[in-house]
This record gives sequence, structure tokens and C-alpha cells, in this order.
Amino acid sequence: MVLCLDDFSGDGLGELAIGTWSGNLSLIAGGKVKWNSVYKNLQLDRFSVIDDVDGDGVKDLLVQRWIQDKPSDIYFVSSVDGRQRAIFSANQYFYETNSDDIDKDNLNENILVYSADDLSVLEVFSPTYKFEYSGINDVWSTWSEYGKVLPIEIIPDYDGDGFKDLALGMSRKWGNSASALLIYSGKSKNLIDIISLDGDVSEDINGDEWQYFPEVKRFGELLTFIIPTQDQGGQSSGGRLGVYNLTSNDVVAYFNHEIKTVVSYGVNIQLLGKNGEIYILNQTDFRRPEVSDSGSTVKVKSNDNYYTTIYVDGGIAGSGRKSEFSMRLPNGDHKVIVSLLSEDGFEKLFNYDVSTFTSTSLAFLNNSLMVILVLFGAYKVIKKWKSQ
Repeated sequence: MVLCLDDFSGDGLGELAIGTWSGNLSLIAGGKVKWNSVYKNLQLDRFSVIDDVDGDGVKDLLVQRWIQDKPSDIYFVSSVDGRQRAIFSANQYFYETNSDDIDKDNLNENILVYSADDLSVLEVFSPTYKFEYSGINDVWSTWSEYGKVLPIEIIPDYDGDGFKDLALGMSRKWGNSASALLIYSGKSKNLIDIISLDGDVSEDINGDEWQYFPEVKRFGELLTFIIPTQDQGGQSSGGRLGVYNLTSNDVVAYFNHEIKTVVSYGVNIQLLGKNGEIYILNQTDFRRPEVSDSGSTVKVKSNDNYYTTIYVDGGIAGSGRKSEFSMRLPNGDHKVIVSLLSEDGFEKLFNYDVSTFTSTSLAFLNNSLMVILVLFGAYKVIKKWKSQ
């Protein structure tokens, strides 16, 4: 098998990687053999070109070697010098190379998830960096349903230490529904936050009860994720797309269909369904609802083209196809979320912080002020009487 690579010899022609059934692997650059290696039981059907693994700006090679009755050996190989940049044994594996630079050394890290027998490992690595997670043993549940397992993404600096960080998505397979994004420090590699998306999630996450999200992707400040969902019998019933804003720290959208991957996410959204469906959505029609507060009353101006649901402090306060809603809330600060649901199942969430101040509270303050003034006046009279 012959694979064409980038031109790194400068002769204007792509270099050639040649693999043979006997296990010989050679790199031809500038008409000459640049390097040669031998891989016993080389699997030519898995021999492929991949994006840059080691940060030299040149595409590299994926090499797989078959071993009888054991997981295959997998190698990420530098096309420039033939060195093995990563080695692992796996039955299934999924990767994304040249992802992003966590530690500001001008080398992008790579993402790798693999499973070998009862061991499942998630790695983010480069020649100068390594993060490893093995808290979940089951890759099969997600892989068998979605055909991929890439549940982690590099995100902008979350904790202010100068390093980019990592967001890992997982959900509970049975029992009470729960899902979360786990935020790990790119510098210390410790867990620094748990963003609960659904249900009660604690730091004690049992590897037997949980499964990885099939996908987590970043588009600018937005993090898209696919949550595996189960029916009442615990069987998978598809994946629900969610969108988290890393700047405002809020979930800002859901898409209530079975999604396998997000192709693009911006004003125009392109999604691939789990059964091959293609969804193309446009966000320009979703205008932000107007929310105002006056005294104890909160008013919401929405769009009756969508089904509106209003949540206040986590509970539903109103819903329906109406253009205006009015609510009386108790005194204090409140979190208001306005959901707009389109007929095609796309749900946009708009988050607001409001403060209400009831007339009862105002009267209480006025009465309290009056009592203070009366007491102060009496004190002045008594003090003057005593001085006489």
C-alpha cells in the first residue's frame, strides 16, 4: 500500500509512505528512502495518514499490528523520522490529533480513547504533555450505539492558571438519570468542577454505573455535547444534543432528536442524526425574549411562534404559545430561564438574573425607620431632661 504525505523535503512533491504484507514500512522523500521500519503482522487495511501528532507541522502515520488472541498494537508514527510517538494496545480506539495547545509550548495535544479487554483509557497527549483518565471501564455501551467515543475536549482557561483545561462528558447508564461535564485542570490534571446537566451528580462517580458521552466539541465559546438517553427499561433511546456557553456558564440550547455528531455550530447549524439523518438549522429567528422586573412583578415578552416555557429558580413558572407572561415573585434575587421550542425540536435557552422587591418589604422598612426615629427622639428628650 502507498500513501501520499506532505512535502517536507522541499522538492515540490508529496512524500510516499509504503507498507508491504511482509511488514516493511518505508518513507520515500525526494526520491530517496528516508527511513525504513519493520512491523510484524502489519495490518495494511488500518495503515493510514493522520493529522500532525508531534507538532512538526507534517501529517503522520497510523500503524496497526495484529496479534493473535490479543488486542492489536497501535502506533502513532512520525512521518519525518519514523519514531513511534505513541504506542497502545486496543480492541477499539478513537482519536483526534492536533487538537489544541494546553500548556502553551506551541505543540498541540492529541485526544485518544481506547479499550482493551476490561481496561478503558482516555489520554490527552503530545511529546511534552500527558493527561490520563481511566475512571470508566465501559467504552462498549457508547461505541456500540454511536460508533464513536470522543467525550473530552480542550477548553479555554477555566480556573485562571494560564493553562487551557479539559471538559469530559459522562452520564449514568441506569437508575436515576444524571449527566455532567467534569472540568479537569490542564495544569494540575485534578478535577476542579462538576457541571451538573441533569440529575444529582457528586464527585463519587462509579465507573460501572456511568458511560462516556459519544462526543464533546468546542465551537468558540460554545461547547456541544451529546447525552446518551435511556428509556424506562434502561435501553438506549438515542442521544440528545446540548450546548453549554463557557463564558456565561449556562446551558443555552438543546436539540431533541437522536444526534450522532455536530458538523458545524454557528448561525447555521449542521447535525448528523444517529440513523443518517441530516439536520440543518438556523438561529437567526430566535430573538432574545424581553424580561423586565418592577416591584414584585416579572414580565416576559416572547414569540408565540415558539412554545415558551419559563423556569424560575429551577421550577416551571409558566408555559404556552403566548407572546406575554406576567408573574409575581417573592422578594429577592431569582434565576429566570426562558425556553423557546421550535416545531423541529430545537430548544433555545435564555438566562436572566432578576431582583424583586415587594411593597410589603417596603412598608416594613418604612415602619422600621419610623420606629427608629421615634426611639431616637425619645432618647434625645430623656437626655435633655436628665441634663436639667
